[in-house]
Amino acid sequence: MADSTFALHDATLLRLAFTWESRCLRATIQRNGTWSLIATRVTAFSTSARHAWGPSVSINEVRGPVSLDDGTARLEIEMQSGDTIVVEAERFELRRVDPADADRLDAWVDGASVQIIAVSSFGDPMDCGGHEARRFAEHILALVAFDDITPQMIGGAPWPAGWQPVADPAPLEAELARELPIDHVLAGKRVRALARRGDSDDALFLIDESQPALAVVHLTWSGRREQAAEWPATQLFGSVDAFVRAALAESV
Repeated sequence: MADSTFALHDATLLRLAFTWESRCLRATIQRNGTWSLIATRVTAFSTSARHAWGPSVSINEVRGPVSLDDGTARLEIEMQSGDTIVVEAERFELRRVDPADADRLDAWVDGASVQIIAVSSFGDPMDCGGHEARRFAEHILALVAFDDITPQMIGGAPWPAGWQPVADPAPLEAELARELPIDHVLAGKRVRALARRGDSDDALFLIDESQPALAVVHLTWSGRREQAAEWPATQLFGSVDAFVRAALAESV
């Protein structure tokens, strides 16, 4: 039986891309906009292109995902050409592509690598002007920087006095998510907890943006959403050096 989440009858399959290193499969689909069907940690993938029912780029039916005994799931995409694409993976996600980016460049972090796509929605190579190419290059560098910074290393600089890296970022990230009001400066942003200060409730978060930034957040530990946009109190830094200089100045 088809999962209603992936009800894609008559949708157009534009492109399939499989990255061997990260085991990520991405199907670009057109139907009332552009969508990405993403399978992560793929364990098996097969397809045919015999066109037994005649040439077609339209999807007939999506079956699954169906859970398997090994903890993965199987998804089958039956094309109106009579061919079937079969994918077994740990996770499937259907994500709408922003209309502004549907026919343009895209990059995202998947596991230990940065995935890059540079084709039009019809699978053709893309021509980019200098401004767009520079902006996209900055975006890729930002993703790499975000993925490379870990609690054990901030750009090679030692941790300022009073700050300690966190072994498990999840509790800090969960508390921040609970406290943020919808109009807070960090609302809707992807963040990673890096460290906390031992003598206060301050925590250091890395913000994933076009230019990664750092934020020192004074968590309230209320366990609930704050009512005022200025809480939890947050100080932003545009670079690691700016954060280190401010932290060193505080400790003097």
